[in-house]
Amino acid sequence: MISFNVGTSKFNYRVAGIFIDEKNKRFLTNTAKNIDFVVLPGGRVEIGESSIESLKREMVEELGANISIVSLKAIIENFFNFDGYDYHELQYVYVAKFEDESIQNHTGEFIGIEAKDYYEWFSFEDLDKINYKPIMLKSAIKEALSGDLTFRHIIHKGNG
Repeated sequence: MISFNVGTSKFNYRVAGIFIDEKNKRFLTNTAKNIDFVVLPGGRVEIGESSIESLKREMVEELGANISIVSLKAIIENFFNFDGYDYHELQYVYVAKFEDESIQNHTGEFIGIEAKDYYEWFSFEDLDKINYKPIMLKSAIKEALSGDLTFRHIIHKGNG
C-alpha cells in the first residue's frame, strides 16, 4: 500500500467509491469500531496499481463484490490529524456500481469480509446528519446522489 511515515506525518494514497442504491435512495458508508465518523468505502492504492484497479480490488477484498466504474467524481488533497499523525492524503473518488446488487440487500450496519470494517447504507437525506469526513466531500456526494457527475478538485485542511 502507498502509505508511509515521515516523522510525525503520514502520507496516504487512497481511493474511494460513492456507491448509490437508487431504488432505496441510499449511499454506502464505511467505518471502524474505534472511530466516531464514517467515510466512503475504499482503501489504499498498491504500488503499480491504477486507482481504478485499486478500488476494484478493495471491494473484492472487503465485500466480495465486483464493481464497475461510472465516473471519476473528485480528487481530494486532504490534510488532517488522526491518531497522533499529521496526514497528507491524496484521494481519488469514483462513482461506482456493484455488479451484483446483493450488497444492497443489507439493512443496518454489517461487517466486511476482513472483519475490521463496518458498512452501512444511509438515506440521501441523512448525509447532513451523519458525521462524515472529510466534510468538504459532502457537496460532491450530494451532486453524485442527484446524478451530477461533474468532476471536482477539492483541497481540504482540518479535521472536519
